[in-house]
Amino acid sequence: MVNPQGVTYEAQEVTIHTPSNHTILGKRYPMEVQIVHKATSQGDITKKAILSILFERKAGVENNFIKALN
Repeated sequence: MVNPQGVTYEAQEVTIHTPSNHTILGKRYPMEVQIVHKATSQGDITKKAILSILFERKAGVENNFIKALN
């Protein structure tokens, strides 16, 4: 649950995109995880907040976040 600017949001959906939908300075990443939060506070139910996490692949480096998803 997140609470920016007094609005309460709860995570509702997780989506994984390969490759990423978004770029940083024109660079596309191998994977993007999006967590969609929907507002639950009264008067705000039409609001959404989306957290996007971009992942970069590096040879010989294990990603503990991805490993924990298994």
